[in-house]
Amino acid sequence: MAQTKTDKKKTAKNGKKSSTKAAKQALDRAEKAVRKARKAVARSSKKLRARAEKLAQETQKLSTNHAQAIRHSVTPTRTKDTENPVPPPTIAPRPRVAVLKPRPARATKPSTPTLAELRTQAKTQKITGYYRMNKPALLAALTPPPA
Repeated sequence: MAQTKTDKKKTAKNGKKSSTKAAKQALDRAEKAVRKARKAVARSSKKLRARAEKLAQETQKLSTNHAQAIRHSVTPTRTKDTENPVPPPTIAPRPRVAVLKPRPARATKPSTPTLAELRTQAKTQKITGYYRMNKPALLAALTPPPA
């Protein structure tokens, strides 16, 4: 059966009401989620602040221990020679020097040719697919078959 004009107006109003109601519900859910997230952030930041404080205290202890160790290592020991006291050792900065490892001397010519040499030989002999071959395959392709 066909709807009259008044029926159409009523359904349009109900549709608007239901969509505004749904929007309000969605907004309420979003606000609730935001509040929950803010609480979680506050909790985690409290934990992080406590951990940072603990690390700061440990760092302070370590720095005092380090300072004491330096004082103990730098203070001169008592010597019997009072006329010529030994000056306390000074901590000099280490020079920056690159340490090069000695390389072993290379033999004049290796017993087997290198992969690059094998490829150039295969190229001169016009072997197809030589570039995809590995060293043993190239050696096998370059050596003539026994007669």
